[in-house]
Amino acid sequence: MAGSYRVFRLTSWDAFLKLVIHPPYSNWAFRGERDERWPLYSSLSRYLQNFHVHPDAWPEQEARILRIFKRKAHHFLERPPDWKDDFQWLALMQHHGAPTRLIDFTWSPYVAAFFALERTVDDGVVWAMNPARVDSSRAVRRRTAMDPREQGSFDKHFRKGDNRLIWMGEPHTMNQRLIAQSGTFAVPGVLDVPLEEILSDRDQEISWPNSF
Repeated sequence: MAGSYRVFRLTSWDAFLKLVIHPPYSNWAFRGERDERWPLYSSLSRYLQNFHVHPDAWPEQEARILRIFKRKAHHFLERPPDWKDDFQWLALMQHHGAPTRLIDFTWSPYVAAFFALERTVDDGVVWAMNPARVDSSRAVRRRTAMDPREQGSFDKHFRKGDNRLIWMGEPHTMNQRLIAQSGTFAVPGVLDVPLEEILSDRDQEISWPNSF
């Protein structure tokens, strides 16, 4: 055990396959990282921390990044998303490499393994998460209320950065990158805590990650 999650040290591709293609992991979501020591922060979290932005300014900085992207996107997109569909915009920003609070996962362990092994010079890691597990009825109600696909939900429940909860899923309209990578997103309600630490909370609706 490492923290609140299990760790499997694997030394062969066959051992990896035997683990991920059978229950319970066969229906889980995965994320590959080149270095097992990296905490699961979003690109926005890393951006704000690396540039030493004061935490009090994080909500406005996130809003500003989103607003600027929206205002300029029509120069490059034939059909921009609805202006009020923030989650759709964030998925598009993630696709183009802009810093967002979305954390990429995939339903394919093979895609995750590719990103874990590509250009790695250390021990890579594949995180596995079960998005279907619900630990409490309170978490179910919170998850439904926080659905960022609903108009106004992202601004209400995520922007302030004080809701220590994870929502997982995809936007209603999938872009090419999500389709090609069988992608989904983990959306943290706070930016200053890594995903694995949030998931250790008792009332999370998503179960513990497992790194391979």
